[in-house]
Amino acid sequence: MAKILMKDGTEAQARLTFKDLYDLEKNNSKLAEEYFEIQDKEKLNELDMIRIIRIAYICAGNQEVTFEEFLEKISQNRNQVLTVYYELLYPKN
Repeated sequence: MAKILMKDGTEAQARLTFKDLYDLEKNNSKLAEEYFEIQDKEKLNELDMIRIIRIAYICAGNQEVTFEEFLEKISQNRNQVLTVYYELLYPKN
């Protein structure tokens, strides 16, 4: 679980466990396909990372928003975005 800082100063939960990915594949194949296509890329850019964070945001039970809507909501702090991305994909436990 990771906390995403939003532009308005609030924090939102994000989660991306294997179970979340399994459920996503069963219940939202379009979003699962987006996730797996990004993970297949040799090199990710910042927008790819934000796409992954958006998917984790949705997996944590937050309202599904478009990528464009999510870009408007998420903090513009690049360091924070990178931290959240790495916490989701490479958790310490």
